[in-house]
Amino acid sequence: MPNCMLQARALVPMRSPEIRDLEADADEALAEAREMPPGPKRSNALKRAGQLRLDASILRWTSSHDLQSPE
Repeated sequence: MPNCMLQARALVPMRSPEIRDLEADADEALAEAREMPPGPKRSNALKRAGQLRLDASILRWTSSHDLQSPE
């Protein structure tokens, strides 16, 4: 019998296109905000980037395979 070794594979969660789009939008909004001078427009752009990042997290959580429906 040949000597067999099992190799561990890292589990990389698949991301839906919607999550990738939200993450890309958040990255873009953050990059734009970093180029702005301090002020209300920059603050709003940073808030928008944070909200997009949060939206992606919530979407990732709600579409999780481990999430169970309430009983």
